Amino acid sequence: MNILPYIAALEKVLAELPEKGHLFTLREYALDDRILLHKMIFRFLDFSYAETVYLLKGLIIYQQRWGELNEIAKEGIREVSTVLMRRAREYQQSGDLVKAMELAFAILVTVEPEKDPEDLVYYAVVMDVVGFITELEKLF
Repeated sequence: MNILPYIAALEKVLAELPEKGHLFTLREYALDDRILLHKMIFRFLDFSYAETVYLLKGLIIYQQRWGELNEIAKEGIREVSTVLMRRAREYQQSGDLVKAMELAFAILVTVEPEKDPEDLVYYAVVMDVVGFITELEKLF
């Protein structure tokens, strides 16, 4: 569940971008901020369904390292889920409906078990994913 081995791959992708501004951001900020690091890695690198579940679950476990998740930790996980949903929508727009569904389902099976019935942050993530999956089902 360690995301750190993917840093080199992310650096390579970001180094090929025109202005290299993202590379500066990675080196200066993301290496010390797990949420930002996950957001950048999930934004620029492709993962299988299993890898996505593994890395997202790893982030949740990392955020729980001092006990129960607080609202700041949950909000960070929501931000990472939002990045993943953005990728899923990009897959949908490009016609790769299977990849879009896999990514949405990976978020759902990872975040939903963590959801407390009164937890509005995770509830919003789950509802966004369920709505997206419902949209995708109509396209199959």
